[in-house]
Amino acid sequence: MTTVSQPSALAGAAGDEGEPPSSTYNSGEPGDDPPPRSRRLGSAPSQRQSSAEDVDAEKSEAVPPRDDDRGAVCVDLVDATGRLSPAETERLCGLAERAAAITLARAARAAREIGPRLTPPMGGPGEDGSQLRVRVVDDAEMAAAHERHMNAPGTTDVITFDAADGAAARGEPLDADVLVCLDEARRQAERRRTEYVHELLLYVVHALLHCLGHDDRDDAAFARMHAEEDRILTELGVGAVFDASRDGGAA
Repeated sequence: MTTVSQPSALAGAAGDEGEPPSSTYNSGEPGDDPPPRSRRLGSAPSQRQSSAEDVDAEKSEAVPPRDDDRGAVCVDLVDATGRLSPAETERLCGLAERAAAITLARAARAAREIGPRLTPPMGGPGEDGSQLRVRVVDDAEMAAAHERHMNAPGTTDVITFDAADGAAARGEPLDADVLVCLDEARRQAERRRTEYVHELLLYVVHALLHCLGHDDRDDAAFARMHAEEDRILTELGVGAVFDASRDGGAA
């Protein structure tokens, strides 16, 4: 897992200078090309208005309340495509915020089960400075970033830049930049028969897990990581997304 010390260039144009990222997702098989409440919704001007479906989906999202193991995670989400509606952008940002809190809380609980001496104390996410910056891009920007940072041609679904250099896996604050591709999310959502907002959320969770030390380079690690993604999304109230095509659709 390659890490970077200065990944903030990812938040800018794909052509900005920067080191190689920690990972890409890729919705394929193991071994494939390694595929706020601050809410600074810095989206480009939206090309579509909120629809009744957007509002209904946001109202129907089952988001569990926080418990004592969870705190606020500062999530900045930018829609660089201008193709998400304001309601979709707000909804994705809120879901990403809750998913980040759940993911870090699950990691903290797992570390405590292993043994408190093995992992330094972990403060509440956000309260200890945890930050996640997500940029929604199109195929063109993702392909440019994929080529520049991974030396790989073509688009992909997510690229993760871990500014904390693996520190989140040791219980320290999360600090990461993530590119997620809207075009790829739409294609995969059609294949899985799920929502593309949920597919984008899956990519965010995948990036979070990479920052916490997960990998998917062999069959066993691949299965563990994607099962954990779906457990997190189920706890969030979204339901399984990675396995949605096999389960007949996300809940």
